[in-house]
Amino acid sequence: MESRKNVDASVQLTHAVRVGTLNGKPLFVPDQNAAAAFALQHDKPPANSPVDQQEVAAIATKKVCDSIKSQIGVAAREATQQEFRISVSHDELARVIVKTQFDATGFEKQRKQWITYNQAAAEVFDHYQDPDKVFETLILPLWAEISPGASREQVHKVWESNLVVWSTPEGRMRLAKMAAVSSGHNWNTEKAKAGMAKSMEHMLLNEKLDNAVIAKLAAEDPQFRAALDEHQRNGGIPLTAGAR
Repeated sequence: MESRKNVDASVQLTHAVRVGTLNGKPLFVPDQNAAAAFALQHDKPPANSPVDQQEVAAIATKKVCDSIKSQIGVAAREATQQEFRISVSHDELARVIVKTQFDATGFEKQRKQWITYNQAAAEVFDHYQDPDKVFETLILPLWAEISPGASREQVHKVWESNLVVWSTPEGRMRLAKMAAVSSGHNWNTEKAKAGMAKSMEHMLLNEKLDNAVIAKLAAEDPQFRAALDEHQRNGGIPLTAGAR
């Protein structure tokens, strides 16, 4: 197995191990250090007892499975995006970004986003915290502040995609640099817009993909179509324009 080590000693990064490929792309899992995760949960290191060692093994297994599951989910969505030929053009992205107010409040939201993202990545990969708990405690409150209109499902898809990127040393390095830049005195409008572009692209791609899948199901399954129409008549969120 290929081991990928830290690329910058100034940033705390975990090792990642290549365990195979997925749709032609490397499949990595981060160094789990399940014993450290056990110690954080119990305020003591694991003993050599069968009970403690069994729990350590279970923690390691869960972390590996969660990592692979996230990568498989992202890969499946990417494959489906290609199947439906879904993309976000530069003009589409620009129209969304231009609507964002980059006043003092907007700057602060962007700053907080990158700092919180970096903190969340550290919690998951350096301190071995449960990604679901980090999502609940850090990511959901962040998005409720910076993008109140985003649904929980949309935010979670972005979170899963980010975790896959951050599981590699290169991804962590890029994140750490964005957090450092946003914390500095040279943070400006252009950097803030560039910083939010990737998140907005994830959101738009996921929205388009969801709508395309729903539209395909509705076209092929009259029962689903009827249920969808009833859902929308009762106030459910409709498909975006052009998806039906």
